[in-house]
Amino acid sequence: MNLLQEIESAEPGGVEEHSAIERLILKHAMRSFGRRGYAATTLRGIAAEASVSAPLVSYYFKSKENLFLKVAEIVMVSLEAEVARALETPRPFYESIVAIVQTHVDLVERSPAAVEFMFAMLYGPQEGQPSPDLETAYAGTRQRMLSVFERGIASGELDPRPGVTASFLVEQLGNLTHSHASCRFKAARLIERHPERREQIECGISAMSLDVALEHFFFGAGDVPALQKGSS
Repeated sequence: MNLLQEIESAEPGGVEEHSAIERLILKHAMRSFGRRGYAATTLRGIAAEASVSAPLVSYYFKSKENLFLKVAEIVMVSLEAEVARALETPRPFYESIVAIVQTHVDLVERSPAAVEFMFAMLYGPQEGQPSPDLETAYAGTRQRMLSVFERGIASGELDPRPGVTASFLVEQLGNLTHSHASCRFKAARLIERHPERREQIECGISAMSLDVALEHFFFGAGDVPALQKGSS
């Protein structure tokens, strides 16, 4: 279990250990920042939701800015660790790409509060919000993606279109994972709000399957001989 999962499983009630109290505060901070945005979130409100005192929140995190930055760090470090774990086992090129995208999508299903926090940070009201160094935080994941594309091109498992580079493909795959995860997140929220439309929404999700998304991606990226052999 990684730190993000430990935070999300934290529960109130007679918590004495410092680390347990911190996890509980972080859990409710992540939810509050995600649902309300930075400006509308207060340390007092987080304390009330976590069933602890406001001075205790200040004691552990000093300020709302520090608390926000800590949540952002935990989410990004967790995502990087999951991508690294998915690529630990040697895989063919295409399977590695699927594993990278699937890891991002799995975060939606396993940690929706973390995804909501990220979307709020990126696209919500920016008033007063501190700016985490996301480029540095995502650098490890980006480098792993780059290595997969470079190995795929070198081995002949990917024959890129003329002028298409590994660096360009990293950017495009990042866009794909973001878009696919966003669609999954929105669909999950719609089902939560309109359970009577579950079948209709899930039907729409199937039309946005990972296989379809990757088929579109490689239509522009280049040829994957193994896929062509499999379909022949």
